[in-house]
Amino acid sequence: TFDPLVEQTLLGAVTRTEIGSQLALDPDTAQRLATGLARQVRLGEDRGHEPVVICAPGLRAALRSFVARLLPHGPVMSYDELAEHVTVDDLGMVSRD
Repeated sequence: TFDPLVEQTLLGAVTRTEIGSQLALDPDTAQRLATGLARQVRLGEDRGHEPVVICAPGLRAALRSFVARLLPHGPVMSYDELAEHVTVDDLGMVSRD
């Protein structure tokens, strides 16, 4: 998941193009996001889990496009896509660090 401030920043960076939604981030922010996501996914995998990136519905498509370059098979889901009967264990949060 994402720190609420990070998620708000990312929602503000979503742009719609002819090829779909994209994140319009400056290089430093994009690098910090990539590093944070990779770190959290790696930690989850090291603990024997299959991490899924979960985000706000309005962010999902753009974030999936961004994540595909880092983790081609890394699933990205929105909160709305989670089935009611599914239990989600929060393995970590991507923050501004």
